[in-house]
Amino acid sequence: MTIPYLQSEEGVISQSKAIGIYIAEKYNPELLGKNLIEKSLIFQWIDFVTLYINECSKAIINPIFGWSNLNNENNKKSFDKLKEYLIILDNHLKGKKYFVGNKLSLADIIIFRFLRLIMSTVCDEKMRNSYLKNLTKWFRNIMESEEALNVYGRTILCKTPLKPFIENEIDENENKDKYLNNKKNPLDNLPQSDFDLKEFKNIFINSNDKEEELESFYEELDEEGYSLWYMEYDNLPNECKVLYKSCNFKNFFLQKLENFRKYSFAVFGVYGKKDNYKIKGVWLWKGKNIPDEIKENDNYDYLIIKKLILEKPKDRKLIHDFWIKIKKGEVVDGTKVVETGYFY
Repeated sequence: MTIPYLQSEEGVISQSKAIGIYIAEKYNPELLGKNLIEKSLIFQWIDFVTLYINECSKAIINPIFGWSNLNNENNKKSFDKLKEYLIILDNHLKGKKYFVGNKLSLADIIIFRFLRLIMSTVCDEKMRNSYLKNLTKWFRNIMESEEALNVYGRTILCKTPLKPFIENEIDENENKDKYLNNKKNPLDNLPQSDFDLKEFKNIFINSNDKEEELESFYEELDEEGYSLWYMEYDNLPNECKVLYKSCNFKNFFLQKLENFRKYSFAVFGVYGKKDNYKIKGVWLWKGKNIPDEIKENDNYDYLIIKKLILEKPKDRKLIHDFWIKIKKGEVVDGTKVVETGYFY
């Protein structure tokens, strides 16, 4: 027996495809088609996405989350293959709403599940708008349905691929730091500030007395050159109920801001309790407005962002509690710390 498995009344069933067929046959046979040919085509598309798309996507997505080491050659080959397979799906969907017949089937459900992570991490806006228009239209139709929202919550399509860069955007022999530092950023054009963000981060992170360092920070901060912000993900009622999903969302968001570390400091994490987690934190960044890095993030439309003013006791308490209380179980903003840390 392998994972996943289902303990049914008739016995144990293993493997997701077999489990899906069993549940569909027992509770909603229409998901398996109205005749033999539709049933066969449903199984055909399920096998296609399982055997081909799922396998090549592992080499692309696993390194993003640290589940395996990055192999540039294998990564590039897998990405090229993935594009070929996605184009096959796109061509099939031309003029169609669903993969088989004129109703939602088990094929649509399983293919959506496999593509959801791909669409959220590496299948960017350029790909979707250029040669995956049919597939994207089908995907949006599923992801915006009440059923998908109830099961998965909000699906956020990526604008740019998550690291590692998929198409050798950074050559394996090139110095990564040099590459990142040479990229132009509008924040570099802001007036020079006396506040040294890098020095503050080093001192604060390594200090044994963060209360004292925070007081020094209040005195030294250049409020013309830097600003403080409260940020929270405005989740749907059915989202942020499971801890690992909430942590994954938080990590997705921060990973997209990798290049923003140079200009910012934050504590951003998961707070609350089971069935009611909140993803939130307090940020310091260069400039007095919301920068492009935040506005261009895939999640921007679903963020609650509020500027904090040091002169307001309530705002100062938020800064203090988020930045000082990072141990699990400590209470911050009326909620307990579950998983958080410094972004610097």
